[in-house]
Amino acid sequence: MWVESIVLKNFRSFQEASLEFSQGMNVLIGTNNSGKSSIILPLQSLQQELLVTNASDLRIGEATGSVDIIFGGSTEAFFPKTYDRTWFEFVRGKGSHAWGGFNKNTQQEPLHKLPSSEPGNFIYPFLSNRKVTDFSDQISETTVNSVLPTFLNLYAKVDQLANPAFQPAYELYKRACNDILGFSITAAVKGNGKRAVYVVQNMDNIPLKSMGADVSNILGLVVNLAKAKNKLFLIEEPENDIHPQALKSLLDLVIEKSKTNQFIITTHSNIVLRKLVAVEGSKVFKVSCTIQTEDRLPLSEVKPVPATPEDRREILSELGYELCDVDMWDGWLILEESSAECIIREYLIPWFAEKLKHRLQTCAASGVENAKTRFELFIFLHLEPTYKGKAWVVVDGGDKEKEVIDELKADYHNWPSEHFRQFSKHDFEEYYPEQFRKEIGHIQALSEKQERRDAKKKLLKKIVTWIDSDPETAQAAFKKSAAEVITILQEIEAKLTENNSQSVPKSLLESDTKFVSDSPKPLVKD
Repeated sequence: MWVESIVLKNFRSFQEASLEFSQGMNVLIGTNNSGKSSIILPLQSLQQELLVTNASDLRIGEATGSVDIIFGGSTEAFFPKTYDRTWFEFVRGKGSHAWGGFNKNTQQEPLHKLPSSEPGNFIYPFLSNRKVTDFSDQISETTVNSVLPTFLNLYAKVDQLANPAFQPAYELYKRACNDILGFSITAAVKGNGKRAVYVVQNMDNIPLKSMGADVSNILGLVVNLAKAKNKLFLIEEPENDIHPQALKSLLDLVIEKSKTNQFIITTHSNIVLRKLVAVEGSKVFKVSCTIQTEDRLPLSEVKPVPATPEDRREILSELGYELCDVDMWDGWLILEESSAECIIREYLIPWFAEKLKHRLQTCAASGVENAKTRFELFIFLHLEPTYKGKAWVVVDGGDKEKEVIDELKADYHNWPSEHFRQFSKHDFEEYYPEQFRKEIGHIQALSEKQERRDAKKKLLKKIVTWIDSDPETAQAAFKKSAAEVITILQEIEAKLTENNSQSVPKSLLESDTKFVSDSPKPLVKD
């Protein structure tokens, strides 16, 4: 059995909404108070011990409301009778009616709630109010099999799964603990009961209560994932209180279990969205809410997000994510030599173009002859319209360098021409402060290439030492000597920051989509 769809009418902030779920992975994304939890609430109410809907959930100003939940597959393993769907009606002034089930003949019958005890349960909840308050140390058949919205019986579940004879769940549980937490959690005797612990050696152990809240959060989901099959997981914001690296490992386990279980997950996290939408057959729903001008009531809407990278990265953008928030650079600056790249990255950007810090990736081409190749490599690796116009190539002055820049402008004529430019000086060292003029002259007099390169490295090391010894003096000196370079950086800064709502590149969600060019030239040239 799985939830095929749900239809809400006059339920909380929804006037009418319909969602058709995937049998595997479903992700609800939207801002706070947009209505994500209102979609999960009726599903929770199918099962005992979980939050129950009531007449107060009827939309203000409406006389009646209803919820339809339609099932796919056979329901016989969970309900006493076979139902196609369940039904719940709200009537103003009469309280809330009980759940009703529709049989194969579409006749409504009273519906008993699903059991909240394994193995007859259908739902595993992992809700936003899951904060750890206390654990019970009682170990019994009732406590170990109970499915609760809290972690009260977590010790009992750990005790069951820590038994090597409890297969195959034991192996998955052990692997999940090591992969996600880095250590195994087992159960040890405490008074007349047991508690979850990490065993250091023999009788020495660290109790779960002494660990961070994120460990309990992870463990609370892992113990249910380990043995679940043909169940529905309702998970709200799995990213809460979990370190990003542990979260990624936990999501890998969720993805693995989605092959035999259904998941409906709400999130605000780009990490969660990026990993889960990669699951084959996954569905993403955008939930939004606006305040109506005529009655001041909130109105929620839900729409499926098409399974295209463009649409899904737009959703991240609407939630406030920028490229730098998702471990990507907003733009690239390709320079001719490593000395220029070092000074610009480490000092000129933090000093004079601070908004480029952590947003602009700088790289050295190791010679003007490689500058065009580096730019074309950038184009090849970033095959999305988002990055069009987000790279700059700046090389030294000189005739040879001018030829490279002119060729780039001709080949990539759809890019702004100011993205391909030259410094006025032939050697970047000429932008060093005046007190290093003697060393600069010595380098320029050298004719042997390797000797010249070694001398540049030596001078760069001397410059860095000087900067670190007196940053304020160095900053003032570079402001004067490197004014041209600073101007270029500030122009790039203005370009990158003029629109902060950058969309997220499709490479985060799909790596083989081709770059669509409006140029008649070959694909890689645009």
